[in-house]
Amino acid sequence: MESYLLLLLLLSLQPTVKDTNNSPDYDWSFVK
Repeated sequence: MESYLLLLLLLSLQPTVKDTNNSPDYDWSFVK
């Protein structure tokens, strides 16, 4: 549950989530 809330927080901070795939500053491997 905590990871879910954290994900929502990250999404709210980063509206262009679809662009994070090209952004080395974000590591979304933990989501997968």
